[in-house]
Amino acid sequence: MNSLVTIQSKRITLRSLKIEDYLQIFEYSKNLNVTKFLNWDYHKNTEETIDYLNRIISLYKYFPTCNLAILLNESETESEKIIGTIGLLPKNPKLPNQYELGFVLGENWWGKGYAYEAANTLISFTNKNFKIEKILAYCATQNIFSFKLLEKLGMKREGIIKKHILKNGDFLDSYLYSLQNIK
Repeated sequence: MNSLVTIQSKRITLRSLKIEDYLQIFEYSKNLNVTKFLNWDYHKNTEETIDYLNRIISLYKYFPTCNLAILLNESETESEKIIGTIGLLPKNPKLPNQYELGFVLGENWWGKGYAYEAANTLISFTNKNFKIEKILAYCATQNIFSFKLLEKLGMKREGIIKKHILKNGDFLDSYLYSLQNIK
């Protein structure tokens, strides 16, 4: 399989990230509301975004679906606009068919079904190409939108991980979700 990925659905395209994407990624990554419950801090400058992109791009030859741009298709209001990222990454080398799902969406795009569409599209593509047995996802217990999305995807809440995310000097608890028997 080619290490660069492009997947199209009705309203969005998922594709491998490029260094040239840094301004669009920085646009939502600098927003404190977007990163409030994530395990990474907001980007303070474009250099942080470029460093992040370099790390992701270096992983593509091993994990082509580890983190992909979510772009609006031309039929939507802003074509070629990156509205977030989503990825499926193998969780453990000893369990090669177990993946972790992660996603982030710019605040202007919340509540419009794009994250759900992106997740369904990516799960289907990855399962077809890599045969997934289990998907895990974590989200802060306060992140209502994310855990509702995970449940809409058919994921089951497995439990709570105490003090899982360190954010601004405080620990946040996370829910652990899983999806098995992926079709």
